[in-house]
Order: sequence, then C-alpha cells, then structure tokens
Amino acid sequence: MVRLIIVIGVAGSGKSTQAQLLAKTSGFGWISMGQLLRESITGKYKDEMLAGKVLDQQVVTDVLKPYLGLEKSEDEGIVLDGYPRGTQQAEWLVELHQSGQINIDAIVHLKAQKPVVKARLLERGRQDDNEVAIAERFNEYENTIKPIINEFDSHGVRVVTVNGEQPIDKVQLEIVEKLITEGIMAV
Repeated sequence: MVRLIIVIGVAGSGKSTQAQLLAKTSGFGWISMGQLLRESITGKYKDEMLAGKVLDQQVVTDVLKPYLGLEKSEDEGIVLDGYPRGTQQAEWLVELHQSGQINIDAIVHLKAQKPVVKARLLERGRQDDNEVAIAERFNEYENTIKPIINEFDSHGVRVVTVNGEQPIDKVQLEIVEKLITEGIMAV
C-alpha cells in the first residue's frame, strides 16, 4: 500500500523544497504536482496555468494517477507536494484512504503570508511567477485551503501546520519534530 505524506501550502511557501528534504529524511519518494503539470500540460491548460488560473481538478488528478502506484502491492512511501488543490481532489484522496488503497500518514500545511511568498516567487523568477499570477494563486489558496484541511481533519487524517516563513532548516526541523510527535516518523 502506498503511504503518503502530503505537503500543502500557497505557492512560495516552500512546499517543493520541504517535500524534497522530507523525502530524503524519510526514505520516501517525492512527487511535485507543480513539476508534473509543467512537464505534462499543453495547449489551453498550459496557458491557464501560466496565467495562475486554477486548472480543472479532474485534469490535475488524471495527471497524478499514474504516479501514485495504486496498482503496486508492495509498501511504498511518497511525499506529495502541491496536491490536492481543491476539495474534490481531497475527497478523492480520502476515498482512496478509506478504501485501503493508500494510507495518508499526515498532511503538512506550510503557512506563509502574502508578502513573504510574493517576494520568494518574484526572486525565483519562473515563467508563471508574475504579479498577476501570484495574486491569483494566493487568492485561490485562501479560498480553498480551509475546506481542504477540514476534509482531511473530518476523516481523521492528521494535519500538522508549520510556519513556512522560517529559514529552510528550521522549517524542516519543525516538520520532522511534529511528525515524530505524531508517531509518523521514528527518531
């Protein structure tokens, strides 16, 4: 069964950086939904993504499905960042969790304020990191994060919130300490 630790947060909160570090620490694999989308999406969806628009939830889920290894019988751990992006996707993961196809060990929610993420994204300089797209992504995050967290929480999935504004090493330390405290990672 696939074990998931899911890292969520607004663009620029450090999801990919922290997910990569957590994968290394835990021995899990790493999947970046943003990277998968940038590599897989073409045409009108690519244009929407570059404009900071939210892609259709089913399109995003269809891109992810082959990478989750749902058909595998052996245990595998994955740190997944940037998914779910909406309640429909969270509900799908909860269904997989409840049916025993995956085990969601925890949700790591990286919190960061708009000025911090805006500065980080502009510094990063990726094609989809422009003022309009950043504002769009932050607004979408603000509208969707609470329902996503509530969906997981209401089904008994552990959610740990971490201050993503700290230096990288301090964020990672806080994540690992909280996952150890929750019994998800061993010392």
